[in-house]
Amino acid sequence: MEAFDTIRYRFREFRVLILVVAGMDLAIVTEKRTDILTNLENQKWLFMKLSIFMLKVGATSLLH
Repeated sequence: MEAFDTIRYRFREFRVLILVVAGMDLAIVTEKRTDILTNLENQKWLFMKLSIFMLKVGATSLLH
């Protein structure tokens, strides 16, 4: 049982890492792309990145 608790703890650490990395990635993308893309294109790009972020969070929450 202790090994199972250790595995669950590792997955929680990994989920936090994904949240942090995805958040940083989202901030970097929106910061760099705003001057290049039009407003509509930027909104589509942001929606895509948010969708990927939500999929990552959903996948890691299944590991609970």
